Amino acid sequence: MRQAVVGFITAYDIMSEKPMRYMQSMTSPRREVQVRDIMHGVRVTPVRCD
Repeated sequence: MRQAVVGFITAYDIMSEKPMRYMQSMTSPRREVQVRDIMHGVRVTPVRCD
């Protein structure tokens, strides 16, 4: 199984207006907002698990 970091999210992201802006732009209810919708994307970075 290949593991990689594809993004990150902070408590500030969750508690800020970011989810509300996403909901307004996509006309989605809050229950449909997912972490991937508001997380910070990063280039795929391999994670070494020893």
